[in-house]
Amino acid sequence: MRSLYDQEFLEAGCPPEDFDEVYKVDDTIGTWVTNIVILGFCLLAVLKLSMCSPNNKNNNKYMIAFFFFNGLSFGVAGVFHAVVHRSDDPSKDPYTRAFYALYGISTVCFSLAILGLVTDNAVAWWVVALITTALTVYTTIVIDHFVAGVLVNIGIILPAACIIYGIQACRRPSHHHKCNNVVKIVGILGMILGVVIQLVLRGTCGDGGYEDCFEDCPLPHPTKFNHNALFHVVHLVGVILLAAAEARNPSLRSTPHADDDGDGMDYKAGGAPTTATKQGLAFSSEEVSEA
Repeated sequence: MRSLYDQEFLEAGCPPEDFDEVYKVDDTIGTWVTNIVILGFCLLAVLKLSMCSPNNKNNNKYMIAFFFFNGLSFGVAGVFHAVVHRSDDPSKDPYTRAFYALYGISTVCFSLAILGLVTDNAVAWWVVALITTALTVYTTIVIDHFVAGVLVNIGIILPAACIIYGIQACRRPSHHHKCNNVVKIVGILGMILGVVIQLVLRGTCGDGGYEDCFEDCPLPHPTKFNHNALFHVVHLVGVILLAAAEARNPSLRSTPHADDDGDGMDYKAGGAPTTATKQGLAFSSEEVSEA
């Protein structure tokens, strides 16, 4: 059985003779409150982004879906941290599996959103969708390998998004678009940093540090605000920056046409790709052959 951290044990200075390894469920207020805050902001972001150019057929619906499922995943995790007191095996708890599944779905949506900035090729869409979905199913079923799925996200998917937004920032002449793409990159880097913080500090500020009162944890009050809470705050800042930039400059699907609105990357109604502009990331077959 596993229970919440034993506050009496912690307040007594963690005497070795009183250590009980079953008390290792993180219920710190900083953890579950920041979970709920992420959920609330993500739902607001979904509402705001859904209202941005609702009639534009090229709106990247996958980006909106990313915010929705990412918020739900952290909300479910917050409920787990706040209300689950005992579990024979937390990895089998329905809240844990729900979090892994929802977080995985948000990763699938983000991958497809970023892919849509580069190409609308159906084969590429199916390849990315199947790979990320398979990874989500696998990490949801085989909980012990969830970290591997997270590493794929922060090691491949999110860095790829930074590269694509960076290319767009360099190719678009508008200062407005350059700034917004840079903000998106900073936001994504914040999301990566949050996960790195969680992975690095989990051994001293999480279950691994419970036995010795978290004495090696660099955070000042780990029993109130630990590595999970810090991860959530950094992640929230990244999500806020990404959502703010998305609201000002939505990540539209890759269907370059004439530049009618001055953004350097206009889009043909209906979504059919035509001739690429110099600022776009997709190119027509004629341009490829001429190259």
